[in-house]
Amino acid sequence: MNARPATVLRIETAVAALGPGPLTEAGIRTHVAPLFSRVLDAQRGRIYLANHSLGRPLDAMEDDVRAGLAAWYLGMGEAWEDWGAEIGAYRARLAALLGAERADCVVPKTSAGQGLRAVLNAFEDAPNVVTTRGEFD
Repeated sequence: MNARPATVLRIETAVAALGPGPLTEAGIRTHVAPLFSRVLDAQRGRIYLANHSLGRPLDAMEDDVRAGLAAWYLGMGEAWEDWGAEIGAYRARLAALLGAERADCVVPKTSAGQGLRAVLNAFEDAPNVVTTRGEFD
């Protein structure tokens, strides 16, 4: 299950092709959008970059979910080892993307709200939070 190498390679190749500097619409359309070709918006020629729970799934996600389910069916309780290894690999990739020193600097959460709560609960006094109406569609 550990982050299907083909999926990781496709993503790394697309990101590397973007090159240094700011993202451009042309770069995203050429290198990133093809990773999401099965999504209706891609067929309409639009770029949809929402990063919430209903954001665009990668084309490879179906294969990745099938691999995860196969590990569960075949290993039952032992599938937790595969799952833990995948979480560790995900944290390492995200840490590299963020420029974090170590993978344990990244703590995945199941939602933005859960992550925000974790950060806010770390403060002794209640901080001010600024948000906009456009956070979700």
